Amino acid sequence: MVKARELELVSARNEERSASRVFNSSRNIDSEHVQEILSEIDSTTINELKIPARATLRDDVKAAREAARAAGANAVMSTERNKPTLDLVGNLALNGQTGFYPTSDLSTSIANSASFRRPTAAIGFRFVMRWIFQP
Repeated sequence: MVKARELELVSARNEERSASRVFNSSRNIDSEHVQEILSEIDSTTINELKIPARATLRDDVKAAREAARAAGANAVMSTERNKPTLDLVGNLALNGQTGFYPTSDLSTSIANSASFRRPTAAIGFRFVMRWIFQP
């Protein structure tokens, strides 16, 4: 019976040493002994404690709110992208060559290529409507 109690005492001391080492290792202290002594807590100390003021919004709540705003903006942008568009388009080309065939003289061909003698112009509308097929 005495031998069993001595083994329990040795086991309790080993557990205390192991718990002290784990506690100190979480504080980056390499020791088996905890130097600090804990003070007792009584009801007057607890009643004197003041609750800290809370922030209005935490950072993760702010981030979630902004993510919701971004998702809403993306939804509006995707609906706007799929709406039909009507564009006014124009085209102007300078065709300065006389006749149907270019001249054989290179110096007059280059000079006549950018003149307003025979311009070609086009004006029109472009209507684009996207078709979305859903099976």
